[in-house]
Amino acid sequence: MALPVSVASEGTLGLPLPAVNRILIADDNPVLRYVLHALIDVNAGLEVCGEAVSGLDAIQLTKDLKPDVVVLDLRMPGMNGLQVAPLLKQSWPSVFIVLFTMFENEISETVRTAAKIDLVLRKPDGMDRLLKSIQKFRPS
Repeated sequence: MALPVSVASEGTLGLPLPAVNRILIADDNPVLRYVLHALIDVNAGLEVCGEAVSGLDAIQLTKDLKPDVVVLDLRMPGMNGLQVAPLLKQSWPSVFIVLFTMFENEISETVRTAAKIDLVLRKPDGMDRLLKSIQKFRPS
């Protein structure tokens, strides 16, 4: 069975490297960013490529770092997750967007779809569910 390969990556022996989901964390809470970063980094196949503290940071870092997955907070300074998500999808349609929020009840299916968010998860439901969702995603 062949391993999935990263598009432009080869190991030192010229063999393809396994695909890695590159994750951008966008949340204004430094403690949450730290915990998420630590949990993601210990999981094989996942790599945090950057951290954003605002919606505008998330857009710029997505442009610069080309993550596979963006974990967005709903309420951030400048632009919130509902404003950022459609802008990300417009420029990077293959990015998988997870809205990770305390306020899931405020996000209807219509709002999620209009904002082009792939998945909404509640922070109280825990990091485990977030990690499982990210691990299932495979970059195209």
